[in-house]
Amino acid sequence: MARTGRISPSGWFHIMNRGVASQPIVRDDADRRRLLDTLEASLSSTEAHIHAYCVMTNHYHLIVEAGPADLGHLMKSFGQRYSQAFNNGTTALGPSSQGDTTMLRSAAMPNSWRPSATSR
Repeated sequence: MARTGRISPSGWFHIMNRGVASQPIVRDDADRRRLLDTLEASLSSTEAHIHAYCVMTNHYHLIVEAGPADLGHLMKSFGQRYSQAFNNGTTALGPSSQGDTTMLRSAAMPNSWRPSATSR
């Protein structure tokens, strides 16, 4: 069966992913910093914007505003880069995240969630 489309007319997405078999995706503060640095590096080649994030031991959430091409590029780049960084120096192989990233299409975000021109 074909996968349902993930295109959001508003361009806003709630993205979440967790570690393989619910294993940790971050072990300590250094891993959290590495995850955020990797996400920032992946963002640099897109027009996507992350408005909020939450990184927990075995999963993360992102609120992203992006077009479909940028979103796909961002998540592929981030997944590959972070898996390599996380596995480096360990015996682990393969992805650090489990299966497909869950991307929930979001209706237009309320104005109270949008950064004002003066806060940027």
